[in-house]
Amino acid sequence: MTLGATDGLPLVVRRPLGLGESLYSYFVRLASLNQYPLGGLLGLALPYETALGRRLDNAFYPKQPQTYQRLSTLTRLSPAALYRATPHRYASLLALSRPQVTTIAIPGLGDVPALTEDRPYMLRSDRQAQFCAQCLREAAGHRVCWTPVLALVCLRHRCLLVSRCPGCGEAVNIASVAEARCRGCHIALAQAPVHSVRDGFGLFAQRTLLAWLEGRPAPANGWAASLPAQPPAALYYLATRLLTAILDQINPHVTWKTKRLCHAVAPAQLLALWTRAFRALVGWPEGFYQFCEARTLEALLRDCGPAVAEVSGSFQLPGPLFLAPNLAFARTAAAEGQPDVRWRQPDRVQAAERTRVQLRPLRQFRYLTIPAAARALGVPQVVVERLVVLGRLAGDVTQGEVRRADVLRLCQRWGRTMTVAEASTLTGLARDLLQGLVTRGVLQTISTGRKTSATRLARGSVCDFLLGMATRLRPRRQWVALDERVDEPTLDLDASVALAAQHGLSAADLLTLLWKGRLRACPQVGSLDLAAIRFPAAHLKTVLQRRRRTRRGAASSPR
Repeated sequence: MTLGATDGLPLVVRRPLGLGESLYSYFVRLASLNQYPLGGLLGLALPYETALGRRLDNAFYPKQPQTYQRLSTLTRLSPAALYRATPHRYASLLALSRPQVTTIAIPGLGDVPALTEDRPYMLRSDRQAQFCAQCLREAAGHRVCWTPVLALVCLRHRCLLVSRCPGCGEAVNIASVAEARCRGCHIALAQAPVHSVRDGFGLFAQRTLLAWLEGRPAPANGWAASLPAQPPAALYYLATRLLTAILDQINPHVTWKTKRLCHAVAPAQLLALWTRAFRALVGWPEGFYQFCEARTLEALLRDCGPAVAEVSGSFQLPGPLFLAPNLAFARTAAAEGQPDVRWRQPDRVQAAERTRVQLRPLRQFRYLTIPAAARALGVPQVVVERLVVLGRLAGDVTQGEVRRADVLRLCQRWGRTMTVAEASTLTGLARDLLQGLVTRGVLQTISTGRKTSATRLARGSVCDFLLGMATRLRPRRQWVALDERVDEPTLDLDASVALAAQHGLSAADLLTLLWKGRLRACPQVGSLDLAAIRFPAAHLKTVLQRRRRTRRGAASSPR
């Protein structure tokens, strides 16, 4: 038969495509209806001429425009419908890191994105298919939406997709799914057990993935609104990179490519890991900070359910993870989440500046880490710890966690300013002492535009003051490195202020010297009040005497 003889191919029975049916499944069903061998039908429908001779097009997703025209003549279906039955419809999302997406001219659609064979995609092959048993009970056939590796749930029936025969336990191919019967043991695939998925966030992640694959916006809800404002292809690429990072930590001796992923990871476990990776995108960049700050797999996968309950070990996010050009936003967030790590960047830019992040209302996760809460509130960590001690935030300083709802309410209530009473409560310092720090320029006031006599302090200056004090305060065990004796007697704040008064200095002067790094002090064990700090007696006397000599010299010098 000649190449053009397909126009007269005696197909006695022709049927339309099933709802969501894949093209390969349609070939299997068409060959069975007309009693053609599948290889013979493909050999007649897929050949095309090249300069090197005749070639067969890809039956899974044909890449030649003439193939669609020939198939349209053979099946009496439009080329556009045939194109939508192939994974080409997902090319705009799956062709992630390519500078340009390959296109194919389809009659009725024009130039549309197309997959190529020069690089792997996150797609199941025709020998590693998956299916929904309840869908097969309604109608046999393989659906194209079951092709992506990370599409793991039937959203219609809210159940986990199955990738193995319920009888022999072997992997099934598309031909078996198209016939709804295993070609090895001949058992009906519709008899496979159904595992329901009740995780609300996991279902949201699957719905969002399907919407991205179809080129539609994500489902409208609070989670979708908190995703970063980036193209879906970049977000999908970031989530897959985070998933690979988890798998590499679980088993670093395996190269996690598509075939290995389908064979070695159970669907329930892969769904749990993919959901955890997707969670890093929600509440951006807060969820991503939580991912970056994890030190163990147990902490990272704590809320992922029994599928990954046995996974343990250390976890470290690799630096070269975000080298792709479309992940520049993730590199910046990673540098903010872990400023001590020098993330590799193509443009050789160092760690990005810390930015204040307004935390979005997420009820899915009950707790925040203290560093994450500090970023959400735009304050140093010592402020969050102080708020926990004061009972303003529910949490545990030793565990490093605070309740998310309390942080959200505090975010809504806090403004650019704070009263002296609030600053006194946070720092543990008396109001007159804070007024002295305002006089010396350590704390800044801010105008509220209201006719009130109450002093309003700039919240940023109070936070900077606390951060500077937390940096200056050193535990006594570190004084050895400073050439000071650990057993040296110390003075509390009242005694230190009294000693400073003998040298003509006030309490505000004392704290200003400490804040500027010209004086040393240590925090009292178990207290976060600045009023509970202690000064080394000998060092304090030396600094005060030097300070008095300097002032006397300045007073006696000729004008």
